[in-house]
Amino acid sequence: MTVNFSSDYHKLIHDNRERVKELTCINKTVSIIRENRPVTETLRRVVHFLPPAWQYPENTVARILYDS
Repeated sequence: MTVNFSSDYHKLIHDNRERVKELTCINKTVSIIRENRPVTETLRRVVHFLPPAWQYPENTVARILYDS
């Protein structure tokens, strides 16, 4: 019983950390969008904090293609 509790606990902690990373990315994106800067500048800034929001940021690269 203790083993299951421990593994369930660690999974919950892991899942919670992933949600925090995702919400941080969303909040930063919203904050930048609210600045009402040009689209290209906004996208340039947003792309930098996308990889840290993914489960394996060390293996993640972000690229945003925008055709004005």
